[in-house]
Amino acid sequence: VKANKTHKPEPPPRPTLNGFGHVWVVQCKNLGSDKKLAVMIVYQYSSRLKELAILKEFTELDEAKNNLVKCGDHFVMKRDFCLVFELLDKSLCDFMKKRCYLSLRVAEIRVVTQQMLVTLNALKHIGVIHCDIKPDNITLVNHTALSFKIQLSDFGLAQKVSKIIQGTKVQALGYRAPELFLGFPYNEAIDMWFLGCVMAYLYTGKHLYQTGSEYESIRLMVTLFGNPDVNLDFTTPGMFWKLKTQSGHSSFTARIHKSAETFTRPEDLDTHCKQEKSKAETEDVQAFIGLLKSSLQLNPVGRIKPADALGHDFITLKHFPDGKFTDYVKSSTSIIQNCRLEKP
Repeated sequence: VKANKTHKPEPPPRPTLNGFGHVWVVQCKNLGSDKKLAVMIVYQYSSRLKELAILKEFTELDEAKNNLVKCGDHFVMKRDFCLVFELLDKSLCDFMKKRCYLSLRVAEIRVVTQQMLVTLNALKHIGVIHCDIKPDNITLVNHTALSFKIQLSDFGLAQKVSKIIQGTKVQALGYRAPELFLGFPYNEAIDMWFLGCVMAYLYTGKHLYQTGSEYESIRLMVTLFGNPDVNLDFTTPGMFWKLKTQSGHSSFTARIHKSAETFTRPEDLDTHCKQEKSKAETEDVQAFIGLLKSSLQLNPVGRIKPADALGHDFITLKHFPDGKFTDYVKSSTSIIQNCRLEKP
C-alpha cells in the first residue's frame, strides 16, 4: 500500500479466495487522520472495476441508514487494484465460528433480518442485485458496542437489473436460488432467497443446503417445498418435469451421491435449535418460520419482496398484541434499540 502514502499497512493475513481470485484485506492507518481503515487488494485489476461502478451508485443512498459498506477511496498499486473501506468488526461467518455455531435467538435474527431487508429495499430502488449474499459478506459493525448492527459488503458479483446477463451462475452452491440452478431468467428476487438461507443458518447454526452438487441442492429444495409451480412464470407453459431419484441420477452421471442431512419441511428447523425457549419465543419462532417460508418460495414470482417483508409480523412484532408477553416484547425491542435502529 506504499503507493498511496496516506495509508500505512499493518502485517497482512493470508489472502482469501473469492470468485475473482486471491484477495488481501489489510488493516491500514490513514497517516493524516490516524483513522484505521480496511484496504482490499485484488490481484486482477479488471475484476473490481465493475464493483467500483456499483459502489458509485450508492451516492444517491444514505449508506449508513441503508446498512451498506462505504468505499472511501480507491487506487492502483503496481498492477493491483485497491479499495478503501471503513474498518468493521467481523463477518457473521466468523462470528458464528467463534461461538462454535451456536444458533442465535430469533429476537437477534430479527434485527439482522430487518436491516438486510432495508438494504435490499434500497438496492431495489437503484436497480442493483447483490448476487452474493451469505454470512461471509454480512459484517458486524461493532458487536461490543452495537451488538447486531450490520453492513452488507463485497459487491464484486453485483449487477444492475438492466444489465443482467441471463444464464450467468452466481452465488455459492449452498445459497444459490433454484432459478439459477435451472438456467431460468432471474432478478432481484434471488437476493431474498439468499437472505432466507442466511436466516436459516443463523437459526440452526448449519447451512440449509449442505451439498456438494447442484443435483443434491435441487433435491433438498424439492424435499422441503415440493416441485415448482408449473402454472407460473418459473417454468415454460405446458412443461412438466420430475426430479430423478438419487439412484437414477447416479446411473445417468456415474456420480455417487452422499445424502446430506436435511429437513423434510421448514417447521423441522426448530428441532435443530437446541436452546430452550419460552412460550413467547416459541410463538415468535412460528412467525420467523412464516417469513422464512415466504423468502424461500421456489417460484421467484411468489417470493416475498423486501418492502412487504418489512411489514411481516415477525419484523413488526404484530403477532404479539398489547399486553401479551410484555417482558419478551420489551426484551426484543431493546435489542433493536441497542443497534440504534428505529422500532419497525
